[in-house]
Amino acid sequence: ESLKIRYATCFCAMKHKAADGQVTQVSENFIKFDVSLPSGRRETVAVSQCGTVADLKTAAQESLGQRFLRLAAPDGHIFDPADSLRLSGLQDGDSIAAVAQQ
Repeated sequence: ESLKIRYATCFCAMKHKAADGQVTQVSENFIKFDVSLPSGRRETVAVSQCGTVADLKTAAQESLGQRFLRLAAPDGHIFDPADSLRLSGLQDGDSIAAVAQQ
């Protein structure tokens, strides 16, 4: 089974100055997550490491074709969309449950 990877970006791409003073944009580092629905359907989504849980949620909603999702850790903890990915404790490769809201 092939997996689609959906990339979500945020506006915190790192920049650096070259020796000649030109500012160039460095590609962002993305972290990937496996997001699954209770039906068993799953997608891999990638979000900028400087993103938020809301960015991850948006990428998951687009990839899974579901408009209203809540994201939960394997232990059932519901993630706060306002949290940064760093503060949420999520790491590259984590599996996340997506629960459709009504």
